[in-house]
Amino acid sequence: MVFWSFAAGWAFQRYWGPGGSTSGQYAALAQAGESRAGGDLLGQSDGSGLEPLGLFWEVLNHVRHDYYKPVTDEDEKALAYGAAQGLTRALGDPYSDFMVPQVAQEFSADTEGVMEGIGAELINQVDDSSGQRRVVIHKPLKGSPAAKAGLLPEDQIVFVDDVSVIDRSVDEVAVRIRGERGTTVKITVYRKGSDDLLDFTITRQRIELPVVDYREVADGIWLLAIDEFNDLTVSKTLEALDDIDKQGRKGLIIDLRDNKGGVLDFCVDISSVFIKDQPIVWVEERNGAQKAMPANPRVYRGEPGPMVVLVNGRTASAAEIVAGALQDCGVAKLVGTRTFGKGLVQTVIPLHDPSVKLKLTTAKWLTPKKRFINRELPTVMKRLTPGAAPDVEDSKRGGLAPDIEVKITPEDDEKRVLERLPDENDPQLQAAINALKKSEA
Repeated sequence: MVFWSFAAGWAFQRYWGPGGSTSGQYAALAQAGESRAGGDLLGQSDGSGLEPLGLFWEVLNHVRHDYYKPVTDEDEKALAYGAAQGLTRALGDPYSDFMVPQVAQEFSADTEGVMEGIGAELINQVDDSSGQRRVVIHKPLKGSPAAKAGLLPEDQIVFVDDVSVIDRSVDEVAVRIRGERGTTVKITVYRKGSDDLLDFTITRQRIELPVVDYREVADGIWLLAIDEFNDLTVSKTLEALDDIDKQGRKGLIIDLRDNKGGVLDFCVDISSVFIKDQPIVWVEERNGAQKAMPANPRVYRGEPGPMVVLVNGRTASAAEIVAGALQDCGVAKLVGTRTFGKGLVQTVIPLHDPSVKLKLTTAKWLTPKKRFINRELPTVMKRLTPGAAPDVEDSKRGGLAPDIEVKITPEDDEKRVLERLPDENDPQLQAAINALKKSEA
């Protein structure tokens, strides 16, 4: 199966590891390469006398025959995985990955809404000076082992079970943290303002991602928070709206703050709940051809009534598709701060070995009005800190600009993420409520 993924914009290189494919296939490829290393190969010469692929086969040939230890079939499997990961990383695209078996399995679990682990969302950041990646806590889930243990947003993970994870991908770190329920994992973090590293020993549990939560925040005004777009999102959202409508709805606030994204089909369906007979998103392929992804009429619920959408700098990818569609189609105004800015499409491509996957950026996506919101990576990574001020001109930052800009202090933003900020102290939520009340007048 091939499907488009708009998962978290801050996923980087998938880490190598052993796993379940037939090593003879890689040996055959290596032998084929040896016979071609000095001959007519694909690609253009770089002036060194070797074609680009010829250089690869030459290096592989030396490893197989000149390395001080014999290279086994299992070694060749690991070499093939490492080469595939190096190929995708050399693209300079943080969203393209070759996923080894364990990471591919975890990737599938991420879209199903369940996992076994500590219940913390992780993101990659990049150190401006060293260029190294670092994995930080995006937010602990409500009531999760991570929250109960005391992990906080922006805690940088340094060790997992005393193994350094500095400059590792978010996916590798997630694989190390997750495990069978009832087992423990030791997480060592650096926390700003602390002189020492902090250790947390946490017992893993089965985690069902919250996906959708809702409550009444003013007379007849309801807040519907969508955490991500996975297998459960559409059904949970429709159930929530049924219950809200039974209790009486004057206005609806969809909270997409901190939503990292998900799978295309699910975000198109969520948009289609409120949009009829219009494109939700355009996909532009490498040849410039544009294809509209239309609204799904099967989930349309009629005129939505007064509605606003809360967004912030961590509203990313698939969440931006929903926000952009609602904004462009005139269904809702955006309230908050400029969104993350990820306008690229990843296709998950099955390979001959079914245990691995290739996630490759294959296209751009555009809003219904054909706005391209993507931004350059260095600018993106500087905006991950809660409450961070923009450091470049709006016109160069990408993302979706809110119709009503409302900022929040870093301190209050952290409290909000931890669900310790009363609604009346949340300036973005209050602005959304006021916007709906004005629309009623």
